[in-house]
Amino acid sequence: KYLLNILKMPNNSINSNQDKTTTTITFVLMIAIFSATVFLSFLPVFQTFFNSILKADVYNQSDQIVKTEKKNAPLLRPNYLSTWFIDVNHGEDNAIMYEFNPLLSISLPSIIAGIMIAVLFSTMMPGKIAYMRSKILREIDIQLHKISNYRNIGETHIQLRNEISSLDIDSLKKSADSWGVTVEDISILKNAIKWAKETNFFKRLISLNDGLSMYMRFHFTYKYSNIVLGFVYIGAAVLIIIVGLRGLKFIPVTMPSLILFSLSLEFSLLVTYAITIMYGRQEEEQERQMSSEVTLSMTGTDFGSNKDIENFLRIFIKNNEPGDKE
Repeated sequence: KYLLNILKMPNNSINSNQDKTTTTITFVLMIAIFSATVFLSFLPVFQTFFNSILKADVYNQSDQIVKTEKKNAPLLRPNYLSTWFIDVNHGEDNAIMYEFNPLLSISLPSIIAGIMIAVLFSTMMPGKIAYMRSKILREIDIQLHKISNYRNIGETHIQLRNEISSLDIDSLKKSADSWGVTVEDISILKNAIKWAKETNFFKRLISLNDGLSMYMRFHFTYKYSNIVLGFVYIGAAVLIIIVGLRGLKFIPVTMPSLILFSLSLEFSLLVTYAITIMYGRQEEEQERQMSSEVTLSMTGTDFGSNKDIENFLRIFIKNNEPGDKE
């Protein structure tokens, strides 16, 4: 049935699906490559920190053999990626040997950094590797489609793009009111259109935030902000549990990698959540946007969906709560 459905699909649809698959696979490979690069770059930094700051001996080569402080204990063999031994007492008798696992401790920050670098590259590069650029252009088309449907004058997206990109500061607010969108949204849309039309690579790089703001504001923060916040709470719960186990001495002091893992997990999630807050709408903007969407649905041939009615009632009740009027 799958093959029959493919054969029945138009050639344009097949090519479009293939392009999307290629773009997604390329983006995932970019994340993997950049994450591995960042991780391998962190390793000499940590070694320098242990050697220079802590004044410790670091054993992380597979040809080295490490003895522990316990009698009759087996000899240990380090591994550069996963098993380091840190000797802060320089081989003295009964010295404490700390075990550090880079793969567990710094893999999450490396992945977050790899995703950020892949996003920047896929935003700037053309062709099939331009994963984020295609997402930004999609959001621009969606917003243009909403505005053109509201105006209902039969203009093309190209005409609307040219009109929005030529708006000055004075006409920006008038256009936003007449199109049923907020001033902030139409300003971001205008900057994103200019960014997408820019052919100079360096100018597009300098104004990269104009393009990313379009995707982050209209899609990512709108769809995933609650999910990111939920993961932040999960990371905090993991951190509390691991720190509690360490306090109860279930985790030895000589094995700090699990503590570092929980700290890096919460750090990575907090950075992600901070980015969603930076690009998200403020509460007043959300209320104005919700009111505009309900107004759009009421001015059409249909009042709108049940969700529109619910949003309209929420705004009405909130604006008419007791105590708002004297």
